[in-house]
Amino acid sequence: ERIQRATVYVMQTQNIGGRPIITCLGSGTIVHRIGLIATNAHFTVPNSDCPGDNLVIALNTRPGETPIPTYYAEIAEADVGLDLALLRITQEMSGRVIEPNSLSLPSVTLGDSSKVNLDDTIIVMGYPDVNNSSVTSYRGTVRGFIAEPSGGERSWIKTDATIPGTMTGG
Repeated sequence: ERIQRATVYVMQTQNIGGRPIITCLGSGTIVHRIGLIATNAHFTVPNSDCPGDNLVIALNTRPGETPIPTYYAEIAEADVGLDLALLRITQEMSGRVIEPNSLSLPSVTLGDSSKVNLDDTIIVMGYPDVNNSSVTSYRGTVRGFIAEPSGGERSWIKTDATIPGTMTGG
């Protein structure tokens, strides 16, 4: 339940005619109670496929229910090459600025990939589609590892778990 509550729905939006239009979607995970979210860069960093100018964070308030848009976030750090982004919640949907360290959100601790082995069970959690779904999990097996040229023997974990498009970043 803690992991479900720390899983967020991330919507990149673009203001067109004074109305926010969703340009890209994905999932993310709150990794620090003050509103730091680990996710992917490909749908949060503005680009030709995702030309948005705002990031809306929707929270799962009750397991089994759809996420509710609650906050705006900004990109704290991003590496497009590694497809990783760290977001920071900055405002409520009303526009009220959130003071640093004032939030106490459910969060998870980042894992240590050196402790993951072949044939371990892995669970992928996120929002599987754009149809107001709730947090969903898929179970799979660790099938291998991929190293990045920039360093690290286990930069990526290969799995047979299903990962639908909008679960990216979860």
